[in-house]
Amino acid sequence: RRPLSEDDLAEKFADAVENELHSWDTYFERLQAQTAMRAASAREQSEAAISDLRRRRNTLAEQLADARTASGEAWDERKQRIAAARDDLERKADEVSATFK
Repeated sequence: RRPLSEDDLAEKFADAVENELHSWDTYFERLQAQTAMRAASAREQSEAAISDLRRRRNTLAEQLADARTASGEAWDERKQRIAAARDDLERKADEVSATFK
């Protein structure tokens, strides 16, 4: 079995992030369902938080799409941006999750 090339590794990384994006979509749907059962003022606040999370998720998706066309140093730079966006999304989701409890 041959070792994975840089392109193979980049593709595997991008595919993993794509799968993670789908998981985020499922999570947002669950949050939205929980939000629907809240009182009006709490619902507005929750919907605003979910909207912010979706915006961050979409930014991550845009960065991933951009990275799929890059190679070499450009790929490395975009991969770092993707990692930072993933960390940002996760941190913000943890904050939102804590307020939902």
